[in-house]
Amino acid sequence: MLDLNILPSQRTPLIDYKLENNKITISGRSIPENAIDFFNPLFKWADSFCSDPNRNKLSIDINLDYFNTSSSKCLIEFFRKMERCSKKGKEVIVNWIYDSQDESMYETGEDFMQIINLPFNMKSI
Repeated sequence: MLDLNILPSQRTPLIDYKLENNKITISGRSIPENAIDFFNPLFKWADSFCSDPNRNKLSIDINLDYFNTSSSKCLIEFFRKMERCSKKGKEVIVNWIYDSQDESMYETGEDFMQIINLPFNMKSI
């Protein structure tokens, strides 16, 4: 399993996974022209993580200030892949990090928490 590092742009978030700390971070703004193309490396990484017998634990930190509908659908797809990993015995936890003044992002996190069957923490900053 390799590290994953997708640098952010004005339209796309940072996606960063470091093998040594078992944490993936998705942060910034996500309004790519083609969300499926942008998130495809993350989907492939998720499949690799799930099939790696040496990786049993993952923390997912989501710290987005804005994302569009197509990005939301891709996040749900990523979370679904992680749900399947969890059902295979891997420990996966989601940390939804939001600005304490951003009620919309808080509510979006709560919506994801209702949809996703993973431990889900809401963390204000």
